[in-house]
Amino acid sequence: MGLACAVVGCTNTAQNKPGFSFFRFPKVQNRVHKNYDNLRKLSLKRKETWIRCLKQGPLSEKELNYKRVCQEHFISGKPAKLEDEMHPDWAPCKNLGYTAGCALKKDAALDCHIRAAERAKKKCENEEETASEIIESDIVDEQIVSINEAMDLKMNEKLDDSIWNEKIDTDNDEPTINEFSTNNKFTQTDLESNDEKTLYYTGLPNAELLFLIHATVHSYLKPIRNKAALTTFQELILSLIKIRLNLPFTDLAYRFDISVSTASRIFRKTINVLAVCFSNLIVWPDRDVLLSTQPHYFSPSFKRVTVIIDCFEIYVEGSESLLANAESWSQYKHNKTIKVLVGITGQGTISFLSKAWGGRTSDKHIVENSGFLDHIIPGDVVLADRGFLIKDSLDSIGASLNIPAFTKGVNQLHPMDIEETRKLANVRIHVERVIGGLKNKFKILIGTLPVEMLHCNNSGDSFIDEILTTCGALHNLCPAIT
Repeated sequence: MGLACAVVGCTNTAQNKPGFSFFRFPKVQNRVHKNYDNLRKLSLKRKETWIRCLKQGPLSEKELNYKRVCQEHFISGKPAKLEDEMHPDWAPCKNLGYTAGCALKKDAALDCHIRAAERAKKKCENEEETASEIIESDIVDEQIVSINEAMDLKMNEKLDDSIWNEKIDTDNDEPTINEFSTNNKFTQTDLESNDEKTLYYTGLPNAELLFLIHATVHSYLKPIRNKAALTTFQELILSLIKIRLNLPFTDLAYRFDISVSTASRIFRKTINVLAVCFSNLIVWPDRDVLLSTQPHYFSPSFKRVTVIIDCFEIYVEGSESLLANAESWSQYKHNKTIKVLVGITGQGTISFLSKAWGGRTSDKHIVENSGFLDHIIPGDVVLADRGFLIKDSLDSIGASLNIPAFTKGVNQLHPMDIEETRKLANVRIHVERVIGGLKNKFKILIGTLPVEMLHCNNSGDSFIDEILTTCGALHNLCPAIT
């Protein structure tokens, strides 16, 4: 009787597939070996996994002796070694005759395993290089010490012993949360005493603030898998680098030695956590606190100012939908954009940040439909540009609007209007400085956003809204623009 594959629906036999390899079901390890117990448990587990993946019922050992699985059901064309349990071919995982089965994806599982093996190999090479450097340095020290007197020799030997002890203690304290990661460029040790590097890559003024943010979100960033590609601190750094420098995901993947898809997933997960945890940093202050801390450069006529508002736009890619392209077309930028309303206090902190709207939306519509008016109470004064035609909306609440004088249809402004406009411009300029600082600090806001970031979820929020919330919250954590 010829060899035939035991997988359901597979018609491969030794006759119709000459040259094909057919593999036996794994047997339980019975040979005497120094790791006999471990190998026996592992082989038994592998045998049960094969039977489960192929959905074979209870079979006797005699029946299993006649069962074969052809090479078509392994990604690499053959089973992996017994000790390589993490390999996707440790058990059949391809074309098993049913949709539900081994949860691993074919090529992705093999690529993931290869990347993990390469990272582990690089780590071993780095450890060997470090050990060789230590040995070489010890040889040089011994040659130098041999020239000195006997007393110096004893002293140096003691110092050498202390150095070795410190080295051993350091090795014992290494974190094990990410044993497969070989990247050490963006670790806590690397950044804890380097505020310049922290500022460049994250936009935060010092490493102490960065560690405080990490301590806040660490418990929410714990990976689902035990062997994650990056630590939670590196995931945070990757996401901050993305919004700070707007580097492509391919660049981030090379920097952190991960795949592009993994970098994208980490960024989305981390931004979601940051937006939820720090959204309360964008807060509308109480009136008594606001008025008592009004900056000195506010003249008496602007002491009652509650908020200074303006809109800024961000470029977006074109969509396949003509309606979406029409709604995002900006007459001001002559391009497809999204528009965001931002409100600041006199101290320069962001007190209101709207969701993203299409670039075609008017400033008045955003003010009236973004929830901004819910924060206004009678007696408030709002500073804005000429394009904010919201006087009627504010009058209905009992608040007032202060905007520059209109010049359309007027040959010459009255001297008093000129002076009032000049004073107003000196105060209103701060919202433009905050918007400029926000864009300079987070370069993702001056690039062209992909359409995928604009898709809304069931609650009506888009991913760009989470990015805006994160950027606004981090801006408020930094020193105010004065």
